[in-house]
Amino acid sequence: MDRKSINKGRQLKFAREYRKHTQASLCKDVKGLNQSNLSKYEKGFNCMLKDDKIAEIMQSLNFPIQFLDVKMPELYTSFDL
Repeated sequence: MDRKSINKGRQLKFAREYRKHTQASLCKDVKGLNQSNLSKYEKGFNCMLKDDKIAEIMQSLNFPIQFLDVKMPELYTSFDL
């Protein structure tokens, strides 16, 4: 797990929470998405989801895939939305 992996996980979690999804509700919207793997991805374990599944998730959340590469300041990632 590296900083880039952790940041992508935080960004995905931010997008999910911004769209008012729980992990369970997002898994219902994205066919084949497993809640356990989503949780691990959000914690920085990038190997848990394939690129095509991540693209489906971001499309479902109506966020561009490039959003995962945006570096968000630590201050904003520590608040509950």
